[in-house]
Amino acid sequence: MELKPIESIEYGLRFASLLSPWWQLLLLPLAGLAGWALYRVQFRSVPRRHALALLGLRIGLLVLLVFLAFRPSLVRKQTLTYNGRVLLVTDTSQSMATRDNAAPDASVLHVRRRLSEAFGEGAMYYQLSRVLLEIEGELRRFEAVARLADRSSDDFWDTVAPYQDRIQGHFGRFEELAAGAPKLSDELDRRFADLRREVKDLGARSTTFFSGDSGPGRKAFDDFAADLSTAAGELERLQGIKDDQDIANGAAALQAAAGEERTHTRIGLLGEKLAQATPTLETLLPNQFFQVVDLMSAQRTAAREFDAAALQRPDATRPGATDLVGTLETLLAEKSDFPLTAVFVLGDGRDLSNRDVKNVEQAYAQKQIPIHAAPVGAGMEPYDVAILRLIAPPFAAKETPVHVRLTVKAFLPAPAEVKLSLARGAEPVASEAVPLTGKGEQTLHIAFTPRETGVYRYTAKLDTVAGEAFPVQNNTMDFVVNVRDERAKVLLLDWKPRWETRFALNTFRRLDYIDLNPIVILAQENQTLRRGVQKGMFPDSLPALEMYDLVLLGDLPEGTLSDAEWEMLRTYVVDKGGSVCFLGSGQRPPVPDGPGLREALLPLTAAAPAPPADANAAPSAPPGESLDRLRRTRPGELHPVTQALPDTLVVDTDPRAPRARPDTQVLLASDGGEALLTARMTGEGKAFLIDTDRLWKALNPTALEAHSEMYVALLTWAIEGGYGPRETDASAASDPDGAPMALALDRRAFTAQKGLQVWAQGVSEGFVVEALVNDEVVASAPLQPARTGSTLWRAAFTELPAADVTFRLAAAPQVTAGAVVITRDDPELKYLARDDAFLRRLAVATGGRFHEFTDFERSFLETTPKSVVRKSQWEWRLWDAWTLLVLLAAALTVEWVYRKLVGLV
Repeated sequence: MELKPIESIEYGLRFASLLSPWWQLLLLPLAGLAGWALYRVQFRSVPRRHALALLGLRIGLLVLLVFLAFRPSLVRKQTLTYNGRVLLVTDTSQSMATRDNAAPDASVLHVRRRLSEAFGEGAMYYQLSRVLLEIEGELRRFEAVARLADRSSDDFWDTVAPYQDRIQGHFGRFEELAAGAPKLSDELDRRFADLRREVKDLGARSTTFFSGDSGPGRKAFDDFAADLSTAAGELERLQGIKDDQDIANGAAALQAAAGEERTHTRIGLLGEKLAQATPTLETLLPNQFFQVVDLMSAQRTAAREFDAAALQRPDATRPGATDLVGTLETLLAEKSDFPLTAVFVLGDGRDLSNRDVKNVEQAYAQKQIPIHAAPVGAGMEPYDVAILRLIAPPFAAKETPVHVRLTVKAFLPAPAEVKLSLARGAEPVASEAVPLTGKGEQTLHIAFTPRETGVYRYTAKLDTVAGEAFPVQNNTMDFVVNVRDERAKVLLLDWKPRWETRFALNTFRRLDYIDLNPIVILAQENQTLRRGVQKGMFPDSLPALEMYDLVLLGDLPEGTLSDAEWEMLRTYVVDKGGSVCFLGSGQRPPVPDGPGLREALLPLTAAAPAPPADANAAPSAPPGESLDRLRRTRPGELHPVTQALPDTLVVDTDPRAPRARPDTQVLLASDGGEALLTARMTGEGKAFLIDTDRLWKALNPTALEAHSEMYVALLTWAIEGGYGPRETDASAASDPDGAPMALALDRRAFTAQKGLQVWAQGVSEGFVVEALVNDEVVASAPLQPARTGSTLWRAAFTELPAADVTFRLAAAPQVTAGAVVITRDDPELKYLARDDAFLRRLAVATGGRFHEFTDFERSFLETTPKSVVRKSQWEWRLWDAWTLLVLLAAALTVEWVYRKLVGLV
């Protein structure tokens, strides 16, 4: 919608003379009279009509000169008023399709009464609570009137009287209704009697707002309104108790109404409320623009044009993870001449952005923009079963059992037994009956034995339990296993047990799908490195080395490996397609300066000698030692090895990385631009470098799991990553060596929400990578340089379907990458209880209010309207304007010509 300011324009005259412009009232008539007296005799011989014309012309010129002597200016004043914007952020995520089937009767009946005035009739305690809320509303409206009013003015007291009459009338009505309130129990009746006395005291206190020479102040209004709200809440609690008693005594109508109410979705209830509220919003906060913002699509609509009925349709919700914090950041950062008055969040408070909300709270508080929260839904989990997490090994050996562990959420009215099954496509591979306690989270186990090798998608499924909120959507989860002929093999060699080495060893030892050959030379017999094919020995031949999927080499002293062994390692990587990871110390190159060794194996060139240390300089932590000094790159956000690192890491969009080779992938850097984690596809194989032995100091205190996942993903990258078939095309090659065109992947399985990237070499600007499912293009992404100075290009994909996907160059379809399996892990439908704590925190931290969605309009009464007034002025100095001088000259010329024509010249 287009917002337009209110425009007003004023014109006026301004005089710059030292004399008051009021002198013109005397001087202008005198000038005219003097002109008539001086010139009328001169024109006696001229025909009367010409005489009058000439006389009038001269008098006009004389009067104009006197007027200009006062130095007049024509002034145009423009005033533009930009009224504030009130944004209603409406949650349309999938969790809003929840039916709160476990909500108590009293809770759902309370919502129905708020949404249907007719249904609230006869519920006496509920009616009493509404009376108190009406008093609160009148008081807030009076506060807005009285805030800046002059209490010494008779007009103010004339305005006060209707408010006071209405409020006292409400207190009187409360007493009338309270007299007929039904009995509950002795204890509750005593509590109700206390409430009546409290309300009576509030009625007496209210008179202080309508008397005195000065207002009572904002705090007095807030305290009084809080007392009213507390009493109203207590009355609603009593109404809930009364409802429970009536249902227990056989009130079929109430029971049916409660059951029917549980069939409504959260978004449907919100749509019902907005249909009632949006037509009247502009009367609650005049001169403000009201817009409804769709949380999932960012689409916005003027409140008066919003189709609230659309929220009650079956397709009202939208897929995707709720990014409430990110949306609030975006709304605040918008550039607009119209100030942001307030933001209303109407939803269940589920936020899955993993962003720190503290920054949003501080930003809104600093700009004095309140976030009002209006929660929708129940504060408890509905009856539902969902697979929360699934842990399965990424690799398995054929004919070897694969153990799968599932964390399941089951909230049920009673324990149940269901079937847990595993399937590969349509082929079942395992199933068993499992008991569900129905009281929350529990862990389930199941195993299967793969019979064929390949990268396969498996589906875990729990059968539906009657009455589930989501009987299908969250009862299944896909996972991928790469089935191989034998277990993965890893060789780790280091001179001594450094911290990073020990961490890598501990991580790999916990993985039951690998055979680990750990060698720490100082722990060996006689502290010597033995050669051979057995565990504990370094391979003595290339075929023995080729048995390993990943070789990790630590900080080895010079001479630990012979020149022939280093050459064997080069052949293993470059020619045989092996993978090596160097656990460098950051102090020296982990590869000796042999012929072509560093060029073939290392992602970084050797560091230049460090300059002499400044004895007076303050010591600083080395790169990699502090988490706040780490910078993940754009490729690092999607690379499996670094993707699990904390989302709070700052992103370096173009690291300097002066030592990185042109074909190196820089994944993690320091705040100074030094590359810390780098990968390289060299020849047929791959090399990875951890160029610091202090990484554990940064990650282990707060990101221990991510540090461990880094090594798990490293093995996956070593086995599955790499280039597809290469094709030479000299005309398209863009790097100096005329590299053949090829596409590469980081792994063979991805989660759709996390995205993936495709690498390319031998291409140039304008190339595009296409994603295909069953030979149909489903997405495309342009190739862009990985960083400044790189010969690698990358295409990032963030939206892909859960399917088997292949990739190709659009301009050269024969250049392809291996197929990948895309799975989905939607967190939106795992936990479904509304998050009151999160919404309340947002409101309190920003000065907003927390009210139920059924009466979110109460927050408007505590919101101050905003507007920005901008004034501009244009001035035309008549006495100094060249146009007026030209006009005078023209008038004099006309007067001279006229006189000549009538014979006076």
